[in-house]
Amino acid sequence: MALSVPLVALGLLALLAEELVPRRTVATIAPRRRSRRVPLGPMLAPALLGLGGLVAVAVGVPVATIVYWMQSSQHTTLPATASVAAALGSTVSYAAWGAAIAVVLAVPLAMLSFRRRSPTRIAPERSTYATKALPGVVVALSLVFFATRYAYGLYETSTLLVIAYAVLAFPLALVCVKASVEQISPRLPEVGRSLGRSSITVFCRVTLRLLAPGLVAGFCLVFVTAATELTATLVLAPIGVETLSTQFWAFQQNAAYGAAAPYALVIVALAIVPGALLGLWFDRERHSLAG
Repeated sequence: MALSVPLVALGLLALLAEELVPRRTVATIAPRRRSRRVPLGPMLAPALLGLGGLVAVAVGVPVATIVYWMQSSQHTTLPATASVAAALGSTVSYAAWGAAIAVVLAVPLAMLSFRRRSPTRIAPERSTYATKALPGVVVALSLVFFATRYAYGLYETSTLLVIAYAVLAFPLALVCVKASVEQISPRLPEVGRSLGRSSITVFCRVTLRLLAPGLVAGFCLVFVTAATELTATLVLAPIGVETLSTQFWAFQQNAAYGAAAPYALVIVALAIVPGALLGLWFDRERHSLAG
């Protein structure tokens, strides 16, 4: 815990420095411009080579290593606490709940500075970013301390693990939702209320639809982060519950790489799904604007 204090201090210092950087005012309403293709010319080959190398190192090397482990068929006497299917179910369930909670809580915080910015409105938003300066084990131990002292009913439950996922990845959801909020003109809700609609109706029918890209992006980012989280999961997972990351860790700790490989392969596949969904979502938005 003492070692985590400098990390928090560095995080707060970075936030303070970012706040002191002057910002350029960007109009919330701008004419839609049709995107155009720009030929790379002689830079096409280096660009393709660089992107291909990046993909090969970031994806090809891990996948090739996992396939090698699976083909080596290393046996282990360590029994699997959970099958791949059971671990996948636990991972998806916990990560999805954590992502949903983080995105829902990010909406009111992002809307706090929708109309005007002030120190009292900015401080709650900025304070949440400090969690990214903390290791997952620090957050997990803090939640354990809180649960054992003040909410013992949460101790050793899935709820506490989901809360940890939401806390650890909350800044990712907030920045995505905030990016969508900054694209909304304050005039739109005013127009809706001038037509006799209530604030709740205007929010559900106008604002929430405009926030959809940020909500989807935030959910996917938090989901991937939670699905691959290990340290907090080891501390907070209920007895008898295993996720893909914890089962992989258990096998690789005993050098049973062949047994750990299927869990690692499913983790890679699971991480690809949100990225593919985001790509399809924003491609559809871009094509609709171009049309």
